[in-house]
Formats: sequence, structure tokens, C-alpha cells
Amino acid sequence: MLKNQLVEKERVKISIVAICLGIYFMMMPFDSFSMFGMGSLLRIIVLLPIGAIIGIKLRSSVQLNPLTVVFLLYCLSLVVTSFYSINQSISFQNLKRILLNMVVIVCVGGMYDYNEKEIEFLKKCLVIGGMATLFLTLYFADFSAGGRLTLSINGDTQDQNYLNGYLFFAYVYFLEKLVEKKKRIMLLPVGGILFFTLMTGSRGALLALIGISAVSIFFLLWKNHILNLSTIMLAAVVLFFLVLLYEPTLSLLPETVAERFSLDYIVENGSTGRSAIWKYLLNRYINSNIFRMLFGYGYSTVVLVNEYNHLVAHNLWIDHLIMGGLFGELIFLSMQFTFLKAAWKSKDIFFIGSYIGYLIMMMTLSLLSYKPIWNCMIMIMIITRYQRNNLEMGGSSSEL
Repeated sequence: MLKNQLVEKERVKISIVAICLGIYFMMMPFDSFSMFGMGSLLRIIVLLPIGAIIGIKLRSSVQLNPLTVVFLLYCLSLVVTSFYSINQSISFQNLKRILLNMVVIVCVGGMYDYNEKEIEFLKKCLVIGGMATLFLTLYFADFSAGGRLTLSINGDTQDQNYLNGYLFFAYVYFLEKLVEKKKRIMLLPVGGILFFTLMTGSRGALLALIGISAVSIFFLLWKNHILNLSTIMLAAVVLFFLVLLYEPTLSLLPETVAERFSLDYIVENGSTGRSAIWKYLLNRYINSNIFRMLFGYGYSTVVLVNEYNHLVAHNLWIDHLIMGGLFGELIFLSMQFTFLKAAWKSKDIFFIGSYIGYLIMMMTLSLLSYKPIWNCMIMIMIITRYQRNNLEMGGSSSEL
């Protein structure tokens, strides 16, 4: 009896592993700039949860499941492409960062079992990390890029699009409280994050937030069995008023930023050069030899293949098509589908909404080593393993 009580007590407390991982999540904004001349502070902070798992909890084995297997297969495919890369030096040099992320994800997501209390703690840490990014950006605000808000510290300026991705966890968290718990006070952080995105001038991030909102609201209504004609009509009315408020809201922004969201600007500038890059790279792929079409040009070689302007594709799907060819694209697609399916099976909108947002961002950005996506994948691995363990012990697999 006493032994069972001790085991149960151990299961509900927050371990040193979760605390260390939570610190890492909360310090997400520190990945945006270097400190003390050693690069991102997160490179050191990330050692805390890994050290806690291996050094304190004495874990060394990885649980193989569809998520860990497809992720390891994805990383292996990137390594393989480096051996036949058109520039092996560049491929292997840039491969170091992706391999470090692989170690982190496999360790913290596949080597330790987290309890319900720890998962809730980690979710809140991701929210805190997102809001810390927002407040840090406002405190160290830089408007030199045509009036667009961004973060600039020690000469390091963060990309406006990337900044917004750190806020997706917080946005879904507050949106869920607003829709499901009907806490009207949550309108403030939800509206605040949307306005922050407008200030950064990131149309891709705004599109992602709209996608998150649509999926989250309809999922929560469906989950609570209140998705009927009246709620659909109410949603239509809310959408109508949001459209009416769109222009007045833009009037609060600097003119150079507001025009980025205007219909005339979108029609005239389209994807601000991205579509030209996509067209060039797709044409380059189609006219490649059969080997390059099947296996690609090698990891991190898009800027070399893109002789149009030597930039990345600004589309992660096209990036992988060029780097890994048809096989690399299929592996990447399989990984995204597997993680999205796992997120959906969790029945937790925190993971579903966030991951949907990152999938949308992938359409306009090259997010190869983007920490928020890796963190989202870590949490999907954690919640999937927790629910699977619950089922094996005869518990419920319902969302937290």
C-alpha cells in the first residue's frame, strides 16, 4: 500500500527533467540573438533537460514509435543527401545544427515519460516563452525596416515572420480559454497578438493566425457538440464585424506597414518575389537529370541551385524537393502527416492549432531549424507517449 502511494506521488509531481525543459521553453526568445559572443544562449540551456534525463534519471534508451521512427528517418535522409551534395562542405557545415536539434528532440521527446501535471506545466512554459518574445520585442523595438516592428538586440535583428511563430502557442492557449471557457478577458491577449502581427507587417503570420483561429474554433465547437446552425450564424456575424474593423485597425499602423495588408498592394506585389523564386526552382527541378529529380542536390544547397537570386525557396516543401528530390519530399511529407495525425488524435487543440499554424508558415518560409516547430514536435511526441501509456495501463486517452 505504501509502495503504491509513493509511486502515485512520484507520478504527479513535476520532475527535474520537466523543470529543465520548461526553462528551455520559456527562454525561446533568447534564440533570436547572440550573447557574450557565443551565439544563442539556448545552445547551453538545451543541455539542461538532456543532462537531467541522462545524468539524473539515468535514461539512455529511445522508445521507438511512429513519431520517433519517421523523425529519425527524416534526419537520416538529410545526412545521406550531404554525401552526394553539389557542395559537400556547405551541406555538412549546416548539417550540424539539424543534428543538434535531432538529439534534443529524440532525448526530451522519446526518452522520458512525462505525467499529466508536467505536460500542463510545459504547455504553460511555451505560453510564457511566447509572451516573453512579445514583450521583449516591444521593449527592444526596431522600426528601421520600413516601419515594421521587429526585435533588435546587440546588433542582431530578428526576422519579423519568425518572431510571430513564437506566439502561436500563446495564441491557441488564450483562444481556447475564450471560446471554450467563455472568458471574455481573453479577448485582450488574443487581440493583442493579432495587432502585434499587424505591427510586424507579416502577412504570412497573419494568414497562419487566421488558419489557427478557424481550425481551433470549429474543433472546439465540434468537440463540445455545439456546432449547429445557430453557432455557424454567430460565427458569420463575428466574421462580418471583423471585416468591418479591418480597415480602421490598419489605420492605427504606420502607412508603410498598413499598405502591406491592403488589397491593392497584394494584387500589385503578390508574394513579394516569392512566386518568382518558386517558379524558377520548380522549373530547375523539372529540367534536372533523373538522379537529381529522385534524390535532390543535397542538404542546404537551395541557395546554390537558385541562380535566380541565390536565396532560399521561402517554401519548406520546395526546399525539400530541391535538397532531397522526390524521395526526400515524400519522407518530409510523411513526417508532417504523421505528426499532424498524432496531434489530431491527442484531441488537444493546443497541439492541433499550433501545428496547423506552423504548416501554414511552411508555405511561405524556409523553416529548416526553427525552434518553435521543433518544440511543437517535442510536445506532440510527449502527449502521444503519455496517452499511449495511459491506454496500456487501462486509463483514458482523452485530452488533458
